[in-house]
Amino acid sequence: MYKTLVLLAFLGFVSGTNLLAQSDLAKFIEHISKKNENGSKLKYEVKDEKNGFYKYCTLAAGDDDCSMESIIYEVAVWNLADGSKIYGYFQYYCGGEGCGGDLSDFHFFDAKYKDITEKVLPMKQLHDLVKKDFRSTDGQLIPREIERTYMMAIPQKSTTIDVSIGILGVGLNKVGSLTFDKKAGKFSFK
Repeated sequence: MYKTLVLLAFLGFVSGTNLLAQSDLAKFIEHISKKNENGSKLKYEVKDEKNGFYKYCTLAAGDDDCSMESIIYEVAVWNLADGSKIYGYFQYYCGGEGCGGDLSDFHFFDAKYKDITEKVLPMKQLHDLVKKDFRSTDGQLIPREIERTYMMAIPQKSTTIDVSIGILGVGLNKVGSLTFDKKAGKFSFK
């Protein structure tokens, strides 16, 4: 009987710990949603607590589904070697010409929601990407003076973020990846 009670108490502790981790991610999403959207309703497309990934959109007034007026968020958690976590997200828009966002729409935070983007990302390398000429998916040369859009593919099951740059209406090209170093708590661009 005693062993059964100890086992049940342990299982309750383990499941309680799991619920705590789930609520941490949900609290972070609540934090960024309040900060960015002033109370817009959210529609979740993916809620993957096990892998620490959510994808959702903000709903425009009167909408029940994501539309071209929606902002889409991809949010994930990265675990560091010391047991701490960082949260990251990329927000972007989709329209008739495609989807994309800006480098300023890409953020990382520590567990206290302090912005650590500049600390964990190689920002100079990412900014330098748009200073180069760009070839569209059909090979057309697009001069660097034309405004670019970014697409950061926040991973659902890995720690690597694919980076694409392009021009709305022309297309996106993958230009590299941001690989997470769990020990250093930073990304490198390759």
